[in-house]
Amino acid sequence: FIGGLHVPISPNQLSQYTLVFIGDDSGQSKSRQFLNTILKCTSSDTSTKACWSYNPSTEHLSTDPMSILGVSRYLNRRFYLTQKAKMSNIIGILVGTLSQNRFRTVVASVRQKIEESGRTSYTFVVGKINVAKLANFAEV
Repeated sequence: FIGGLHVPISPNQLSQYTLVFIGDDSGQSKSRQFLNTILKCTSSDTSTKACWSYNPSTEHLSTDPMSILGVSRYLNRRFYLTQKAKMSNIIGILVGTLSQNRFRTVVASVRQKIEESGRTSYTFVVGKINVAKLANFAEV
């Protein structure tokens, strides 16, 4: 999968291909599919030969999508937050609903993995997520 789309190529063969993303690649849009595609293209284990992007609304072809200011800023922030999460001792699990049995087993599995790593976990079940509710748990 690249950017959430199934690509019928083995991951070890991706290095032979140039990937062209067609869509809004402006850093302002923060298109999740575009960002996930960039991450997959630059990943050490599944990198492609090259990754280009074409924005049909501006008719601009970029042969270096990583140079787009918004993309590099987003990826730097993502890296920072990932490192911060790795070093945390307390991890919060935020759940929007537990009405389906499958969600309960997923939450239990995540809690078990967190406990196995020697960390503490808290589970928060809220109907509708908003800033006011999350502000009550700033230390998590």
